[in-house]
Amino acid sequence: MNKLFIISYDLNSIDKDYNGLYQAIKELAPNAWKHPLESLWCISVDENYTANMIFEKLKQAIDSDDRLFIVDITKADRQGWLARDFWSWIKEL
Repeated sequence: MNKLFIISYDLNSIDKDYNGLYQAIKELAPNAWKHPLESLWCISVDENYTANMIFEKLKQAIDSDDRLFIVDITKADRQGWLARDFWSWIKEL
């Protein structure tokens, strides 16, 4: 069974390039990620992953003054108003 994590961030440099962080997230979950909001990603990864493991991989792509929040929502109650394909993806996991 895979785990579902939310990754949220604030990159504080005005000229910060998001591509490094985006690539690092995509490498964690090839073909198993969604980017439903500007600074929020959802990834589906192997059940052995922890929030700390994800943080350790992503911190290399951010600066020390940036902010990063990672939470396991595998069994969380969830609701919202997002694109239909996002909810379909969540239900498939």
